[in-house]
Amino acid sequence: MSDIILFLYHVAMRLRRWHIPLLPVFIQYAIRLGCACHIGLGARIGKHTHLAYGGLGTVIHPTAVIGRNVYIGTHVTIGGRSGHSSAPTIGDNCFIGTGASVLGHITVGRDCVIGANAVVVDDLPARCCAAGVPSKVFRTDIDLAEYRTRHDMQFYVPLDQDQADLAEESAGHSQLPKTSQGYLWPRSP
Repeated sequence: MSDIILFLYHVAMRLRRWHIPLLPVFIQYAIRLGCACHIGLGARIGKHTHLAYGGLGTVIHPTAVIGRNVYIGTHVTIGGRSGHSSAPTIGDNCFIGTGASVLGHITVGRDCVIGANAVVVDDLPARCCAAGVPSKVFRTDIDLAEYRTRHDMQFYVPLDQDQADLAEESAGHSQLPKTSQGYLWPRSP
C-alpha cells in the first residue's frame, strides 16, 4: 500500500511540474480520503521510503525533505512549528516510530532511530537513538541493524569514506543530495 501512495504522490508532483493545476490536488485528496494520509505537494521523499500500514494517520509538510530508505510509522507528523515556515530534513536510513512528531526547521542525521511518541524539536546527530517528550538522545553510534528488519536493510544506503570526510567537515549540515537524483520527486520550480 505504501508503494501505491508514494507512486500516486510521484505522479501528482510530476503533473504539478508540468503545470497541470487541478489533477495533482485531486490525487492528493484521493490519497487523504482513501488512506488517511496527507503528503503536502512539494515534499521531497527518497527512494525506498516506507509508510507503515499505508501511511495511516501520517502527515508530511510540503517543504519536508526525507532521505532514502526511511521507515515512517503510523500517525507520524513531519511538519513545521508555530512561527517557523520550514519543515525538517531527515537523512537516509532513519527509523521513525509510531506516533512520533518531528517538528520545525531541524535536521535529523542519517541512520537515526526516533522512538514511538517522541517529539523531536532539536537537531539529531547521525547514528543516534532518541526518545521522549521532548526527545533526548540516549544512545549514540548505534548499529541500525538492531532496529530495522532484514528486509529494510537490503536497501541500506552506506556512507562511503568521501561522504564521511565531508560530513565531519560540515557537521550539522544535511547529507542529502542537492539534486533530485535518487529521489522519487521532480524538483520544484
